[in-house]
Amino acid sequence: MRQSNKNLRKLLLLAMMTLICSSTIVAQKNYKWSKKVSPSPTIPERFKDADAVMIYSTEIRQTKFEDYKFFSRNVFKQRIKIQTQKGLEDYARIIMSKKGGMDIYTLDARTIKQDGSFVDLDTKTEIKEVEVADDDYLIDKKKYKVFSIPGVEVGDEIEIVCIQEGYALERGGTYVLHKTIPSLKTKFILEIFDKRISPLATNRNRMPVPIIKDNLNSKVITWVLKDVPGLGEENGNVSAKTLPCFVYELNLDNFYVNTYEAAPNIKNWSDLLHFNNTNYYEVNKRSDKKFE
Repeated sequence: MRQSNKNLRKLLLLAMMTLICSSTIVAQKNYKWSKKVSPSPTIPERFKDADAVMIYSTEIRQTKFEDYKFFSRNVFKQRIKIQTQKGLEDYARIIMSKKGGMDIYTLDARTIKQDGSFVDLDTKTEIKEVEVADDDYLIDKKKYKVFSIPGVEVGDEIEIVCIQEGYALERGGTYVLHKTIPSLKTKFILEIFDKRISPLATNRNRMPVPIIKDNLNSKVITWVLKDVPGLGEENGNVSAKTLPCFVYELNLDNFYVNTYEAAPNIKNWSDLLHFNNTNYYEVNKRSDKKFE
């Protein structure tokens, strides 16, 4: 049981630090940060001994159907306050998974100093891939890449952004918004730009009800957790079976229903083949009998 809890802590630490991005950077370019930095919030007394504190963590997952293909864009943003030397070593870096199907279009970071000033890093020259040590138990070199964030000191905050997109489809999964370090605000946003895509979701273990908003061209579902302790500090509550979480799935049945509504005379496989040939395949055939 102790080993299982230890492995779960490692997994969640990796998930917290990881900006889940493709292994291919198509056009590495700087992110247009706001020229004003939001004031650093007061860290609650119960979190002041933590190695690092998540000021905020936001994941935005957008899905649309265009050019007869599914298109996804994932946006990850985090702001982390480094409070100890160990926090500096563990969290002042970007960890990316080598994931196919989507490309990185933006990968950037900036350092917010204790006096409120900030250092905007040049993503092309300052954020560089680093070699992972063999004894780094958090990182599997076959699955992840690590990028450095230079110039960070204990007491600083780092702000990270990663945007990936491509003709791929994120169908859903189970999501735990807790981090291994305390988090002041963690948010997951699901935005769908096609009415034929039906998001289905279930909350578990007292997960707060999401905020649902129907815009003119999209549906937005937002889950939020605030002021939660890090999993490393929650004795006896590290099991994914007890943590607040949600499960979501993108239902695509409407795409298939529309196809068959457009072909009401399909009664067997032969009818389906002829229908698809007429509308999609355009197979050259000498006669319908040969096609059958």
